[in-house]
Amino acid sequence: MDSILCDICKESGDTTTAESRCIECATFLCKYCERAHRRFTQTKSHQVYKLTGDSKKDRERARKESKLRDVNCDKHTDEELNLFCTDDQTVVCNVCAREDHPGHNIVDIEEAADDEKTNLRLLQGLAIQRKALLDDNLEDSTEALQEYGRKTRALLDAINADYDAKRRELEQHFDMLRNDAKAKTDVEVDKKKAKQRVIEGDINITEDTKQAATDLINDGHPIEIMRASKGTAKKLNDWKELPEKDTVEMHTFTYEPGTLNLTNMGHVKRDLRNLCEPKVENRMNVGTVFTGGSIGHDNNIVGCTSSHIYTYDADSFVKQHTSTADGTFYDVCRIQGNRYAATDSKNKCITIFDKNLARVKSIGNFQIPHGICAAPKGQLLVTDKGAKCVFLIESDTGAQVATIGKGKFDHPENVVITSNNIVVVSDYNKSLVKGFTLNDGEIFSFGSYGTGNGQMRNPWGMTIDANDYVLVADYTNNRTLILDDKGKFVKYLATPGKVKNPTVVMLDHHDNAIITILTDSWKWQY
Repeated sequence: MDSILCDICKESGDTTTAESRCIECATFLCKYCERAHRRFTQTKSHQVYKLTGDSKKDRERARKESKLRDVNCDKHTDEELNLFCTDDQTVVCNVCAREDHPGHNIVDIEEAADDEKTNLRLLQGLAIQRKALLDDNLEDSTEALQEYGRKTRALLDAINADYDAKRRELEQHFDMLRNDAKAKTDVEVDKKKAKQRVIEGDINITEDTKQAATDLINDGHPIEIMRASKGTAKKLNDWKELPEKDTVEMHTFTYEPGTLNLTNMGHVKRDLRNLCEPKVENRMNVGTVFTGGSIGHDNNIVGCTSSHIYTYDADSFVKQHTSTADGTFYDVCRIQGNRYAATDSKNKCITIFDKNLARVKSIGNFQIPHGICAAPKGQLLVTDKGAKCVFLIESDTGAQVATIGKGKFDHPENVVITSNNIVVVSDYNKSLVKGFTLNDGEIFSFGSYGTGNGQMRNPWGMTIDANDYVLVADYTNNRTLILDDKGKFVKYLATPGKVKNPTVVMLDHHDNAIITILTDSWKWQY
């Protein structure tokens, strides 16, 4: 009997042998689709079991799994509902088919269900997209309720945002603006606090007076009462009018950004070639599945799998070095001092290697460190799937300097940074790419779940070229796209039919794109 094929791969016309089966989805999976199945939020809790390799036994077990789900015929209780009448659009057993549906088109229930799964997957995709939109709506509503409490911070953030664009020339000016804004808001706060202190003092006097009057009423000697009568009369006169309400107004301020005249400043930017039909310069089966990688030292590229880091010659793809340190590695980048830094989810840290991939040390403490890239000033940017944000850390100690995108991600996959310090992050589950300043100001958001223009399905690896174009591996859509540093779509580098499930995108020393597709690596000149 023929081998069992992967149900997911069959949809794209591939004939990949299945190695496992999901009980809940009733779907046969190859080893790559099983890995993705276990990673998706919607399916990672499903029960998946390995096939024996005997297709007859495996199909028999699949049928037995169906019987465990109470699918016997209501009319003929000893008969399994194993057929589908396409004429009447109803599930039937063998007896029903023979007695109640003579001459009708009857097909196997699993065959009919496989066809129907196309609609279910469309519905699943719409549900994911709808959930993302609803999450965004809820987030917007929550932010509106917190708006007034952020007014002073918003003033300083506006100053910081403008300062980011002009800081090299205007650092002293922006320091003055910060101090002025803080001083003005402090004056308003001090006025309010001064009024509060007056009110608090009045409260204390009132409480003391009330207690003294109560004591005289309950236990006071007539002489004591009369001796206090003048004070009582004065206080009654003083208190004829009720206390005034706090009318001290805190004035708020807004910031009006200035302008920087860039007329006489030149820009050097390479023209993009036609990307519709990029040229494949080289293809190599590297024999392993890369989860991350980047340009390396000495004309090398560096890539990682779950258990090892490798360096390859960027021109020939010949393997140079292999790490031996224990860990579960997801992404790797080159850093200063001829070293490499890799995320290690097993040890919840960043592991530092020398250029020959010997372990040097471990730094930092994370929940699930995932993507990584080098940042200015010898620092590192690290995505953390557990904390659902990006951390800016010191590369020598692992000390955290800043947090970026907290509350904005579901599965922060990969991170890169442009020459003007825009931090670009891909979210695998939300199917989007976001851009931030190093001060956590969101600049852009590109993408939603889907297959159309402006959409992605599970973006994975990314890289930045010399002109700050962002190359993104759109994993499930079988394509690689290019964005500019403002998050605007430019063109597709590779499309379905050219690549399948791209995982990692990196550049060699000539700015050629290297796209890793499972165990194959392709070099593209664009």
